[in-house]
Amino acid sequence: MDNQLIISDLQSTAGNSLEIAGPYAEMENYKVIELDNKKFLTGDIEIQDNTFISSFEGDHSFNNFDLFLSIVNLSKHISKEEVINNVESGLILGKSKYKQDLLNKISIKNIKDWVGEWGVPYLQGIKNTLHERGFFINKFREDVINLYQDFFIYLSLIYNDTDFLNNYHVLPYPTVKPRKKAYIYYLDDSYNNNYKIHPVYDEKNDTFKMQVYIHMNLISIAKFQFYNFITKNISKDINSEFKHFKKCKYCNNYFWAKDSKQKFCNSRCRKNNWYHENKTSK
Repeated sequence: MDNQLIISDLQSTAGNSLEIAGPYAEMENYKVIELDNKKFLTGDIEIQDNTFISSFEGDHSFNNFDLFLSIVNLSKHISKEEVINNVESGLILGKSKYKQDLLNKISIKNIKDWVGEWGVPYLQGIKNTLHERGFFINKFREDVINLYQDFFIYLSLIYNDTDFLNNYHVLPYPTVKPRKKAYIYYLDDSYNNNYKIHPVYDEKNDTFKMQVYIHMNLISIAKFQFYNFITKNISKDINSEFKHFKKCKYCNNYFWAKDSKQKFCNSRCRKNNWYHENKTSK
C-alpha cells in the first residue's frame, strides 16, 4: 500500500480520534469560609471517577469548546483594557496577579452557578479544624481572568488589532517576529501542566483513540480546549467554520452557532431580546 495514502488517511481522521478525559468533583450545599483572610468555597464533595469530559464529541468538533467558553464567559463584564490596567505584577507567561477590585467582578454567585453546572475546578485541602475540601476563590478568579486574557490577546492577533497590542505591550519577547510566534512563547505552560497522553480502546465504536488524561483540574481541561480552539481554520471566508463562533446579541456570551446566521446562544436569550425590543418600541 502507498505510504502517502496511509499518511493522508491518518491526517484526515486523527482529529476525530483524540479525546480529553478525567475525573472531576461535584459540590452541593455550598458555603464560603474565611481562613487567614482568604475565602474558600467548600461543601459536600462527590468525586465522579468514571466520568469522561470529551472535547471532540459529535460530528462537528467546533461545537465542543463549552467548558473553555464557560470560563471565558465568567469574565464577559470585564474589558480587556481593565485586565491590563489592573495587573499588579506584570504579564509574565500568563502568571498575572490582579487587584482585588478586578477579581471581585467575578461574583461568588456566578462562581457557585458555574460550579453547579461544571463541577469543582480543582480540589484543595483547607487547613481548618474540620479538614474540609474546596478551593481558594481568588485563585480560581485569577485562573479565569488569565484564560480570558489569553483569549482576547489571541483575538487581537487574529483581527490585527495593532493599536491594542502596541499600546499595552501585552506580549513578551518584542524582538520575536511574527507576533503570533511570540504569542506561542507567551502561552507555553508545558513546564506547569498535568497532562498525560496514552492510547485507549473505544469499545463502542471499535476503534483506537489517543486520550489526554487530566486529573481533577477543569482549568487544565479548558486550556486543552483553548489550545485546540486556536488551531482551527480562522479564515475570514464566508464558508469558514470560524464564522460560527459568535457573541450572543442578548447576553454577550461567546458560543458556537449551529449556522452563521444564528445570533443568540439559546432560545431563552432570543425570547428575552424579542421581549425587550418590543417593550422598548411601545
